[in-house]
Amino acid sequence: MTLEPEHILIIDDEEVVTDVLTEYLNEKGFLASASLSGGDGIDIAGRVHIDLVVLDKNLPDMSWEKAAEGIWEQSRRRVPIIMITGYPSMESVIDAYRLGITRYLEKPLDLDRIKKAIHETLLADYLRRGFEEQIENTLPRLH
Repeated sequence: MTLEPEHILIIDDEEVVTDVLTEYLNEKGFLASASLSGGDGIDIAGRVHIDLVVLDKNLPDMSWEKAAEGIWEQSRRRVPIIMITGYPSMESVIDAYRLGITRYLEKPLDLDRIKKAIHETLLADYLRRGFEEQIENTLPRLH
């Protein structure tokens, strides 16, 4: 049995960021795709299975909130999102976590740090989904 690589979608308006992250993550065994806008990223999330999104806070076509909500709506599940920004603030960190963003990283990105954040986020998502499945399978037996 072969496992499919996790599909990571990178949404950032800086092409150098998407190029570097896509190449790096593909080399590390992920399937990485990139988008330079929130709208295109949402379209991708609606067409293919995405395991995790790396989302820039400042997009040219929409707010990060609208992009995150669109991704979740189009993918029909709460895909984990790691937000990245070159302009962090305590207020934006709090807003991100309140909306459901999984992780928040500051640019410039350290590649080993982003890889570690992706691994930890995917593991937490797999565990969460596993527990949800166990609960769903157990609840009918409790009634």
